[in-house]
Amino acid sequence: MNDLQAEYATRATRTDSVDAILSRRPITASDEERCQYALDLVGLYLQQENAQWLDECLRLCAFDAVWDAPLRHVSYSGLTAIRANYLRFFRNVRDLRFEPLEQFATAERVFVDSRLRFTLTGDALDHCPLPVGAHASVRRLCTFHIADGLIRRATGYEIWEQDDA
Repeated sequence: MNDLQAEYATRATRTDSVDAILSRRPITASDEERCQYALDLVGLYLQQENAQWLDECLRLCAFDAVWDAPLRHVSYSGLTAIRANYLRFFRNVRDLRFEPLEQFATAERVFVDSRLRFTLTGDALDHCPLPVGAHASVRRLCTFHIADGLIRRATGYEIWEQDDA
């Protein structure tokens, strides 16, 4: 486990549930507390970004949140559309691995640099740059916009490569 993974694991024990983190919304006052809240919010979102915990994950987002992938020219508005996009992805990939590389935050923005690896088994994504059957390695820089203690917008800039598996 690298330092960043250990940090995520430690943070997970501090904010082990969606209810626990959301209960901190009204009490975050100082800029430092708001930055830590933003990091914890996005950290929990990323931990629960999977098919099993998707509904809990989406509770951390505003009902009218927007999820963008500008380099693929896609945007999903509202939790219904975002959920449908995630479910499509989870149904059509296997061996999904997430590797956090770096993160930092302000009170209103969280930036996460990460790498995703997976095998495409079907039509997983709109404007997917790789064919079904490919082993993908995606370097992704995401910026999360935080307002009122919730994720309002997630924008992921992706660099796709075909991996040897």
